[in-house]
Amino acid sequence: MSERHFKLLLVAAERVLRPIIRLMVHQGLSEGAFAQLCRQLLVQETRKSLIEAGIKPTQTALSARTGLSRKEVARLQKGDDEADYESRALHRNRLSYILGGWATDHRFSDAGNARPLLLSGSGYQFVDLVRLYGGDTTPKSMLEALLESQCVTFDGEVVTLVTRALIPETETSELLEVFGTDGAEFLATILHNISSEPAERRFQRKVSSHRLSRSALDEFKLYSDKCSMKLLEEYDQWLTDHQARSEEESVYIAVGIYQYESDIEGEEL
Repeated sequence: MSERHFKLLLVAAERVLRPIIRLMVHQGLSEGAFAQLCRQLLVQETRKSLIEAGIKPTQTALSARTGLSRKEVARLQKGDDEADYESRALHRNRLSYILGGWATDHRFSDAGNARPLLLSGSGYQFVDLVRLYGGDTTPKSMLEALLESQCVTFDGEVVTLVTRALIPETETSELLEVFGTDGAEFLATILHNISSEPAERRFQRKVSSHRLSRSALDEFKLYSDKCSMKLLEEYDQWLTDHQARSEEESVYIAVGIYQYESDIEGEEL
């Protein structure tokens, strides 16, 4: 690796890590816990890299590649919260899938407006929505999750959709899930594009301006929110129309839109 490439890598790492460190400070995560996590991830990713290269990921090989002792490698391999994290991410994806189906599937909506659904009964009701869009989750657990996310109301018989947005305004734990899931997906897309041939790269674009008038910022927020939501709803309808017949045939895909603001010197607003 050339010195210039090394410096660019460090600068990129600093920019990516800064918001993570800011979150860590605000949430009171200690340096020790963060360093432990970094070492665990270093071992996990090095192990994947060795396997992809056809090399047996022994503790000696992992130690040589990471710079950690074999004893430390063995200790770090015992702790693995990745499966639990993936489980929570899958649960959140299923919530989004149900909300999208409710609002776009004509069996549960009228002209794009989600109908209030009986918990169960004749016709297509909430239990049918969960059966079609919830994978192996139960109607009871899905109803509890939707109530917790403040997406629905329930009067004991009828479930009513309040909002399709799965981003709560006050629940810190769920916002942290969004930070981890959506942030990781965006960075994974950039990483994929760095290491892929042009024909295999995924869509990754943005528009920006360094000369937007401060007086026009609120107006642009309203304009951006309206256009972005319309586009996402069109995507959502297309994905609903092309859903797989079973989980075995399914793949996960996500398209995200974000807005970032800073002053002319780069300080976030």
